[in-house]
Amino acid sequence: MKTLIKGLHIWNLPTVRMTFIITDTIQKCSNMNITEHVIIKRMEAAKNMLKYSDYSFSEIFDILHFSSYSHFARTFRKYFHTSPKKYRQERTTDICAHIVW
Repeated sequence: MKTLIKGLHIWNLPTVRMTFIITDTIQKCSNMNITEHVIIKRMEAAKNMLKYSDYSFSEIFDILHFSSYSHFARTFRKYFHTSPKKYRQERTTDICAHIVW
């Protein structure tokens, strides 16, 4: 690691530059910051897991790196105006309604 000023170390400059370019590009293209973009992608993944998988709620929030179920549920509700449990129940009902018995 190179020292610029005594006691000040820098990261790998190409990595820092690439991170800035990616962050800046996402900001310009989507009108949202990188954090918001990542949260939206995690919520889209959560919707898919709730709809198409048998993962438990604790497995989903763990896979998506939420610190707790309450944090996951609060974030999910913010974006989709329903709880993860209700979303799964409604989607399961929707899928079953289309099956011809």
